[in-house]
Amino acid sequence: MERAEQNIYLDCYTGFSSAKIREHDKENNYYFESREKEVVGIMMALFDQEEVFDTYVKSERKEAERRTRKETVVQLLKAGRCSVDEIGELFPQLDEGDIIEIKQEFMQQV
Repeated sequence: MERAEQNIYLDCYTGFSSAKIREHDKENNYYFESREKEVVGIMMALFDQEEVFDTYVKSERKEAERRTRKETVVQLLKAGRCSVDEIGELFPQLDEGDIIEIKQEFMQQV
C-alpha cells in the first residue's frame, strides 16, 4: 500500500512521522511521539466509558426481559392456564428467587 502525501489522519493513526516530513514542513511540526501517551490515555478512557455503557445497556435489557417474563407468568397464573408448580418447567430462564417471589405474590392475591 502506497502512502498518501500529507495525510495527517493516516499519519496520526499509524504514528508515522519522519525527519524528512519535519524538515519539509516546519510550520506544522509533527510531534506524534510526544503526544502518544496523551492520545493513548484518552482512547483508553473512551474505551472504558463505552464498555461501562455497553454493560449498563445489557443489564437494563436483561432486567426488562426478566420483568416481562414475570408479568407473563403472573398473567398465566391469573388466567388459570398454568399452575404454580409448573412455573419452573414452563419458564426455565427464571431463577429460583424469581419463582419464589412469583409464588408468594400469587398466593397473597388468592
